[in-house]
Amino acid sequence: MVNREEFIRDLQDLISDDPSMASGMDEEIIYKIDDLNIYGGFDMGIRGVDHRNLLFEGVTWNDIIHWGTVVVPETRSYISDQIIEQFEDLGFENLPTNNNHLMGFKEEDVEEIDEEIVEIDEDDIPYKIAVEFEKSKYEEIKRFDDGEILYKRFENGEVAHSSIFESYELLFDVVYKDRFIDSLNSIESENLIEYFGQENFDYLLENDSILQEKYDKVGLEERRILEEKILRERNKERDLDNDGSPDRIDIDDNRNAVQLISDLDIVKNGTSKEQMQRKSATNDELEL
Repeated sequence: MVNREEFIRDLQDLISDDPSMASGMDEEIIYKIDDLNIYGGFDMGIRGVDHRNLLFEGVTWNDIIHWGTVVVPETRSYISDQIIEQFEDLGFENLPTNNNHLMGFKEEDVEEIDEEIVEIDEDDIPYKIAVEFEKSKYEEIKRFDDGEILYKRFENGEVAHSSIFESYELLFDVVYKDRFIDSLNSIESENLIEYFGQENFDYLLENDSILQEKYDKVGLEERRILEEKILRERNKERDLDNDGSPDRIDIDDNRNAVQLISDLDIVKNGTSKEQMQRKSATNDELEL
Protein backbone atom coordinates (compact mmCIF):
# COMPACT_ATOMS: atom_id res chain seq x y z
CA MET A 1 0.00 0.00 0.00
CA VAL A 2 1.13 3.53 -0.83
CA ASN A 3 0.11 6.43 1.40
CA ARG A 4 -0.58 10.02 0.34
CA GLU A 5 2.88 11.35 1.23
CA GLU A 6 4.61 8.58 -0.73
CA PHE A 7 2.32 9.30 -3.67
CA ILE A 8 3.34 12.99 -3.65
CA ARG A 9 7.03 12.03 -3.65
CA ASP A 10 6.38 9.72 -6.61
CA LEU A 11 4.71 12.60 -8.43
CA GLN A 12 7.67 14.87 -7.77
CA ASP A 13 10.02 12.21 -9.17
CA LEU A 14 7.73 11.88 -12.20
CA ILE A 15 7.89 15.62 -12.87
CA SER A 16 11.67 15.67 -12.58
CA ASP A 17 11.83 12.96 -15.27
CA ASP A 18 9.37 14.73 -17.58
CA PRO A 19 9.66 18.55 -17.56
CA SER A 20 6.54 18.88 -19.78
CA MET A 21 4.49 17.93 -16.73
CA ALA A 22 5.99 20.68 -14.60
CA SER A 23 4.62 23.80 -16.30
CA GLY A 24 1.72 25.09 -18.29
CA MET A 25 -1.45 27.17 -18.08
CA ASP A 26 -4.25 26.53 -15.60
CA GLU A 27 -6.37 25.17 -18.45
CA GLU A 28 -3.72 22.45 -18.99
CA ILE A 29 -3.65 21.05 -15.43
CA ILE A 30 -4.64 17.38 -15.31
CA TYR A 31 -4.08 16.78 -11.59
CA LYS A 32 -3.70 18.90 -8.48
CA ILE A 33 -2.67 17.80 -4.99
CA ASP A 34 -1.89 20.42 -2.35
CA ASP A 35 0.28 23.01 -4.13
CA LEU A 36 1.59 20.53 -6.68
CA ASN A 37 0.18 20.79 -10.21
CA ILE A 38 0.61 18.16 -12.92
CA TYR A 39 0.26 19.55 -16.44
CA GLY A 40 -0.81 17.71 -19.59
CA GLY A 41 2.22 18.51 -21.74
CA PHE A 42 0.05 20.00 -24.48
CA ASP A 43 1.59 20.51 -27.92
CA MET A 44 -0.43 22.09 -30.74
CA GLY A 45 -3.57 21.49 -28.71
CA ILE A 46 -2.88 17.77 -28.23
CA ARG A 47 -2.24 16.39 -24.75
CA GLY A 48 0.91 14.33 -24.32
CA VAL A 49 0.47 13.19 -20.70
CA ASP A 50 -2.23 10.73 -19.72
CA HIS A 51 -3.88 10.38 -16.32
CA ARG A 52 -2.72 6.75 -16.31
CA ASN A 53 0.79 8.06 -15.64
CA LEU A 54 -0.41 8.75 -12.09
CA LEU A 55 -1.28 5.11 -11.46
CA PHE A 56 1.85 4.05 -9.62
CA GLU A 57 2.13 0.54 -8.25
CA GLY A 58 -0.14 0.20 -5.24
CA VAL A 59 -2.23 3.26 -6.16
CA THR A 60 -5.88 3.10 -7.29
CA TRP A 61 -8.17 5.57 -9.04
CA ASN A 62 -10.07 5.91 -5.79
CA ASP A 63 -6.83 6.98 -4.06
CA ILE A 64 -5.98 9.47 -6.78
CA ILE A 65 -9.46 11.02 -6.76
CA HIS A 66 -9.66 11.42 -2.98
CA TRP A 67 -6.05 12.50 -2.38
CA GLY A 68 -6.21 15.30 -4.96
CA THR A 69 -8.23 16.66 -7.87
CA VAL A 70 -8.38 15.01 -11.29
CA VAL A 71 -8.90 17.59 -14.04
CA VAL A 72 -9.90 16.83 -17.64
CA PRO A 73 -9.11 19.87 -19.84
CA GLU A 74 -10.74 18.33 -22.94
CA THR A 75 -14.16 18.01 -21.28
CA ARG A 76 -13.60 21.11 -19.14
CA SER A 77 -14.36 19.28 -15.91
CA TYR A 78 -12.75 18.43 -12.57
CA ILE A 79 -13.51 15.73 -9.99
CA SER A 80 -13.98 16.93 -6.44
CA ASP A 81 -16.57 17.01 -3.68
CA GLN A 82 -15.55 20.62 -3.07
CA ILE A 83 -16.01 23.63 -5.33
CA ILE A 84 -12.56 24.82 -6.44
CA GLU A 85 -12.60 28.45 -7.54
CA GLN A 86 -9.47 28.03 -9.67
CA PHE A 87 -11.36 25.72 -12.02
CA GLU A 88 -14.76 27.34 -11.61
CA ASP A 89 -13.25 30.59 -12.90
CA LEU A 90 -12.20 28.69 -16.03
CA GLY A 91 -15.78 27.52 -16.56
CA PHE A 92 -14.96 23.88 -15.71
CA GLU A 93 -17.77 21.59 -14.55
CA ASN A 94 -17.55 20.05 -11.08
CA LEU A 95 -18.10 16.27 -10.93
CA PRO A 96 -18.55 14.46 -7.57
CA THR A 97 -15.98 11.83 -6.57
CA ASN A 98 -18.66 9.11 -6.72
CA ASN A 99 -20.19 10.14 -10.04
CA ASN A 100 -17.68 10.61 -12.85
CA HIS A 101 -16.05 8.89 -15.79
CA LEU A 102 -13.40 7.20 -13.61
CA MET A 103 -15.63 5.83 -10.86
CA GLY A 104 -18.70 5.47 -13.07
CA PHE A 105 -21.72 7.68 -13.66
CA LYS A 106 -24.91 7.08 -11.74
CA GLU A 107 -27.49 6.33 -14.38
CA GLU A 108 -30.16 8.52 -12.82
CA ASP A 109 -27.83 11.53 -12.87
CA VAL A 110 -26.77 11.22 -16.50
CA GLU A 111 -28.45 13.78 -18.74
CA GLU A 112 -29.00 13.21 -22.41
CA ILE A 113 -26.99 15.80 -24.34
CA ASP A 114 -28.15 16.90 -27.76
CA GLU A 115 -24.90 17.35 -29.67
CA GLU A 116 -26.59 19.64 -32.17
CA ILE A 117 -28.06 22.17 -29.71
CA VAL A 118 -25.73 24.77 -31.19
CA GLU A 119 -26.45 24.75 -34.89
CA ILE A 120 -23.43 24.00 -37.05
CA ASP A 121 -22.32 26.90 -39.18
CA GLU A 122 -23.19 26.26 -42.82
CA ASP A 123 -19.58 26.82 -43.88
CA ASP A 124 -18.46 24.15 -41.40
CA ILE A 125 -20.65 21.39 -42.88
CA PRO A 126 -18.23 20.41 -45.70
CA TYR A 127 -15.47 19.97 -43.11
CA LYS A 128 -17.76 17.89 -40.89
CA ILE A 129 -18.42 15.58 -43.85
CA ALA A 130 -14.68 15.36 -44.57
CA VAL A 131 -13.88 14.56 -40.94
CA GLU A 132 -16.50 11.81 -40.81
CA PHE A 133 -15.21 10.44 -44.14
CA GLU A 134 -11.60 10.21 -42.93
CA LYS A 135 -12.19 9.24 -39.26
CA SER A 136 -10.82 5.80 -38.39
CA LYS A 137 -12.29 3.27 -35.97
CA TYR A 138 -9.51 4.20 -33.51
CA GLU A 139 -10.76 7.78 -33.22
CA GLU A 140 -13.71 9.39 -31.49
CA ILE A 141 -15.27 12.78 -32.17
CA LYS A 142 -17.90 14.39 -29.97
CA ARG A 143 -19.53 17.78 -30.42
CA PHE A 144 -20.69 19.45 -27.21
CA ASP A 145 -23.77 21.61 -26.85
CA ASP A 146 -21.60 24.74 -26.77
CA GLY A 147 -20.23 23.92 -30.22
CA GLU A 148 -16.77 22.73 -29.13
CA ILE A 149 -15.53 19.45 -30.57
CA LEU A 150 -13.64 16.81 -28.60
CA TYR A 151 -11.21 14.65 -30.59
CA LYS A 152 -9.74 11.44 -29.15
CA ARG A 153 -7.33 8.91 -30.61
CA PHE A 154 -7.03 5.48 -29.03
CA GLU A 155 -4.13 3.03 -28.84
CA ASN A 156 -4.57 -0.42 -27.33
CA GLY A 157 -8.00 0.58 -26.11
CA GLU A 158 -6.73 3.61 -24.17
CA VAL A 159 -6.85 7.32 -25.03
CA ALA A 160 -3.47 8.22 -26.53
CA HIS A 161 -4.25 11.81 -27.55
CA SER A 162 -7.15 14.17 -27.11
CA SER A 163 -7.86 17.76 -27.95
CA ILE A 164 -10.62 20.36 -28.16
CA PHE A 165 -11.38 22.24 -31.39
CA GLU A 166 -13.70 25.19 -31.91
CA SER A 167 -14.89 24.00 -35.33
CA TYR A 168 -14.78 21.07 -37.72
CA GLU A 169 -12.65 23.20 -40.02
CA LEU A 170 -9.90 23.48 -37.38
CA LEU A 171 -10.15 19.75 -36.64
CA PHE A 172 -9.87 19.01 -40.36
CA ASP A 173 -6.82 21.26 -40.80
CA VAL A 174 -4.91 19.77 -37.85
CA VAL A 175 -5.84 16.08 -38.04
CA TYR A 176 -7.45 15.12 -41.34
CA LYS A 177 -6.18 17.36 -44.12
CA ASP A 178 -3.23 15.14 -45.08
CA ARG A 179 -5.50 12.09 -45.15
CA PHE A 180 -7.93 13.91 -47.43
CA ILE A 181 -5.08 14.75 -49.80
CA ASP A 182 -4.24 11.03 -49.91
CA SER A 183 -7.88 10.34 -50.75
CA LEU A 184 -7.72 12.85 -53.61
CA ASN A 185 -4.75 10.92 -54.98
CA SER A 186 -6.19 7.44 -54.53
CA ILE A 187 -9.98 7.68 -54.98
CA GLU A 188 -11.66 8.61 -58.24
CA SER A 189 -13.03 12.13 -58.04
CA GLU A 190 -16.50 11.07 -59.15
CA ASN A 191 -16.76 8.76 -56.13
CA LEU A 192 -15.66 11.55 -53.76
CA ILE A 193 -18.17 13.95 -55.31
CA GLU A 194 -20.92 11.37 -54.93
CA TYR A 195 -20.14 11.06 -51.20
CA PHE A 196 -19.63 14.76 -50.41
CA GLY A 197 -22.05 16.30 -52.86
CA GLN A 198 -20.77 18.60 -55.59
CA GLU A 199 -21.38 21.81 -53.63
CA ASN A 200 -19.60 20.62 -50.47
CA PHE A 201 -16.72 19.14 -52.45
CA ASP A 202 -16.24 22.36 -54.43
CA TYR A 203 -16.32 24.42 -51.22
CA LEU A 204 -13.41 22.43 -49.71
CA LEU A 205 -11.27 22.99 -52.79
CA GLU A 206 -12.19 26.61 -53.42
CA ASN A 207 -11.24 27.63 -49.87
CA ASP A 208 -7.89 25.83 -49.76
CA SER A 209 -5.29 26.46 -52.46
CA ILE A 210 -3.31 23.35 -51.50
CA LEU A 211 -6.33 21.08 -51.93
CA GLN A 212 -7.22 22.80 -55.20
CA GLU A 213 -3.68 22.33 -56.54
CA LYS A 214 -3.62 18.66 -55.57
CA TYR A 215 -7.03 18.08 -57.14
CA ASP A 216 -6.02 19.84 -60.37
CA LYS A 217 -2.95 17.57 -60.66
CA VAL A 218 -5.10 14.49 -60.02
CA GLY A 219 -7.57 15.70 -62.65
CA LEU A 220 -4.83 16.07 -65.24
CA GLU A 221 -3.55 12.58 -64.48
CA GLU A 222 -7.05 11.08 -64.68
CA ARG A 223 -7.64 12.76 -68.04
CA ARG A 224 -4.26 11.57 -69.35
CA ILE A 225 -5.01 7.98 -68.35
CA LEU A 226 -8.47 8.17 -69.94
CA GLU A 227 -7.09 9.60 -73.18
CA GLU A 228 -4.47 6.85 -73.36
CA LYS A 229 -7.15 4.22 -72.81
CA ILE A 230 -9.34 5.67 -75.57
CA LEU A 231 -6.34 5.84 -77.92
CA ARG A 232 -5.43 2.20 -77.23
CA GLU A 233 -8.98 1.08 -77.89
CA ARG A 234 -9.13 3.13 -81.09
CA ASN A 235 -5.86 1.71 -82.45
CA LYS A 236 -6.40 -1.83 -81.24
CA GLU A 237 -6.45 -4.34 -84.15
CA ARG A 238 -8.75 -7.31 -84.15
CA ASP A 239 -7.42 -10.86 -83.92
CA LEU A 240 -9.76 -12.16 -86.60
CA ASP A 241 -8.41 -15.71 -86.73
CA ASN A 242 -7.90 -15.97 -82.93
CA ASP A 243 -4.26 -17.02 -83.20
CA GLY A 244 -3.01 -14.45 -80.69
CA SER A 245 -1.53 -12.18 -83.37
CA PRO A 246 -3.85 -9.22 -83.99
CA ASP A 247 -1.48 -7.68 -86.57
CA ARG A 248 -1.75 -10.54 -89.07
CA ILE A 249 -4.21 -13.08 -90.36
CA ASP A 250 -3.31 -16.67 -91.27
CA ILE A 251 -5.57 -17.88 -94.04
CA ASP A 252 -4.62 -21.45 -93.24
CA ASP A 253 -2.68 -22.06 -90.01
CA ASN A 254 -1.34 -25.31 -91.55
CA ARG A 255 0.19 -23.47 -94.46
CA ASN A 256 2.65 -20.62 -94.59
CA ALA A 257 0.19 -18.22 -96.17
CA VAL A 258 0.02 -14.91 -94.35
CA GLN A 259 -1.95 -11.80 -95.16
CA LEU A 260 -1.50 -8.48 -93.36
CA ILE A 261 -4.57 -6.80 -91.98
CA SER A 262 -4.11 -4.14 -94.64
CA ASP A 263 -5.16 -6.86 -97.14
CA LEU A 264 -8.39 -7.55 -95.28
CA ASP A 265 -10.49 -6.97 -98.41
CA ILE A 266 -8.73 -9.89 -100.07
CA VAL A 267 -9.05 -12.10 -97.02
CA LYS A 268 -12.79 -11.47 -96.85
CA ASN A 269 -12.98 -12.82 -100.42
CA GLY A 270 -11.31 -16.00 -99.18
CA THR A 271 -8.15 -15.59 -101.28
CA SER A 272 -4.42 -15.41 -100.77
CA LYS A 273 -1.45 -15.25 -103.09
CA GLU A 274 -1.15 -19.03 -103.03
CA GLN A 275 -4.90 -19.37 -103.62
CA MET A 276 -4.73 -16.89 -106.46
CA GLN A 277 -1.86 -18.85 -108.01
CA ARG A 278 -3.80 -22.13 -107.67
CA LYS A 279 -6.88 -20.51 -109.20
CA SER A 280 -4.81 -19.15 -112.12
CA ALA A 281 -3.27 -22.57 -112.76
CA THR A 282 -6.70 -24.18 -112.75
CA ASN A 283 -8.01 -21.66 -115.28
CA ASP A 284 -5.01 -22.33 -117.54
CA GLU A 285 -5.72 -26.08 -117.42
CA LEU A 286 -9.36 -25.51 -118.32
CA GLU A 287 -8.35 -23.38 -121.30
CA LEU A 288 -6.17 -26.21 -122.57
